[in-house]
Amino acid sequence: MESRELLAERARVHDPARVAAAAARLLPRVTTATIPGATHHTLPLHGPTAGELNRRIAEFIG
Repeated sequence: MESRELLAERARVHDPARVAAAAARLLPRVTTATIPGATHHTLPLHGPTAGELNRRIAEFIG
């Protein structure tokens, strides 16, 4: 089973690089992506990269 993980680059709760590394260690078939400039709280409303965010979400749930 493939796992997917979308991360916010400037998250304060989690370090996106550490989360991605842990996911890669624990999940044999994981895909991770980071949205540039986004924070955990702004991710759903991240205007500067809304198009990219929408595309990645569609790919991830697609």
